[in-house]
Amino acid sequence: RHARTTPSAMARWSRTRARDADRNDRKQLLGNHGAQSQAGSDASRQAGTSRDPKIAAVQQQLADVRGLALNNIDKALARGARLDELEVRTRELNATSSAFRGMAKRTKRRMFWRAVK
Repeated sequence: RHARTTPSAMARWSRTRARDADRNDRKQLLGNHGAQSQAGSDASRQAGTSRDPKIAAVQQQLADVRGLALNNIDKALARGARLDELEVRTRELNATSSAFRGMAKRTKRRMFWRAVK
């Protein structure tokens, strides 16, 4: 079996890449001037903190909900993958059982004709 990249993993990778590109663009625009203040605001933005406690609480709730939503999406995709695998295994079992049924009928007929002769 080979590993497949799930759409949610690709979306996370894409978001991370876009965030890093934005951060690099800001650094290039600011140059060395203001890089320290920009780094501080990046750190507070990543931590989800703000000077206003109400805003910080809402940002934390938003981060929690976003995490739950991503987790639920991942679980749904994993469930879909398991269902797909179960469907494939069911088809294989159906084909195998059909072949077994046919072989059993042929064997039964052969035994019948051997007993008659």
